[in-house]
Amino acid sequence: MAVYGQWSATLAPYLTSHVAGGVEIYACLVSINGAVVLIGNPLARRFIERTGAIHGLVIGCILFALGEIGFMSADRFWGLAVSMVVFTIGEVLVVPCEYMLVDDISNDRNRGSYFGAHSFSTVGNFIGPTLGGAMLGAFGGVGMFLLFAGFASLSAILFAVGTHMPPPKVAAQQSPAGSSEATSGPHIRGACLVA
Repeated sequence: MAVYGQWSATLAPYLTSHVAGGVEIYACLVSINGAVVLIGNPLARRFIERTGAIHGLVIGCILFALGEIGFMSADRFWGLAVSMVVFTIGEVLVVPCEYMLVDDISNDRNRGSYFGAHSFSTVGNFIGPTLGGAMLGAFGGVGMFLLFAGFASLSAILFAVGTHMPPPKVAAQQSPAGSSEATSGPHIRGACLVA
């Protein structure tokens, strides 16, 4: 959330103060973002269905990082437009994947709690613009874009590593007959839910 939730709050001040015609470019970038979201959603859905939500999440985070590096490097409309397309494809992949993963690790009994806990990710809507604005003020666009590219890259690495970790071992429960029987539940990406 700190990466994709902040772009509208931090990209506008950067463009208006560092790029000629920044206000007009920003207006076009917002339109590009909306168009890519509308066009990309059906394609992203098919991609996620084929590759899985965790792969979509990792690829989306990588695209966020590439988009941020593109914003940092571009100083003209076309470079910024391509960066926005790349960034938005990442957004179109990440947003549904995170909800799919929460749904996958929850069951009917705890689904509301899991989605409620997921809503804490909206803290990134506060942290992203705050850190981005501070970095923009202190280090300019390079510092701000590198910070968000770093967040996105670290997220991709953590999601990829977490996927390859074995699920936690479940403690054995005593059955009424006194034998030890392992409790089982769905094991997804290191999370274990007891049925």
